[in-house]
Amino acid sequence: EHFYSNPARYKGRENMLYYDTIEDALGGVQEAHFDGLIFVHSGIYTDEWIYIESPITMIGAAPGKVADKVIIENTRDSTFVFMEGSEDAYVGYMTI
Repeated sequence: EHFYSNPARYKGRENMLYYDTIEDALGGVQEAHFDGLIFVHSGIYTDEWIYIESPITMIGAAPGKVADKVIIENTRDSTFVFMEGSEDAYVGYMTI
């Protein structure tokens, strides 16, 4: 949302892709739109059931103590599900 409302601020970053949800970003990896580095920005992400199917790197990105500002919550048994092909995946700098 911030990217689309302030396009002048992001001039020169045409090669970066922006997604509204983590699930959408993971879909971009599966469709080979980018190489698998995902930055999750400040916020509380709820009710997302995240399937990791490739060797992605998902990193929380926020000022200060990152893990206090990037939070993924879920009411299900598992928030992250690591599938076949995710052996080298990394998820860090966030609270789950």
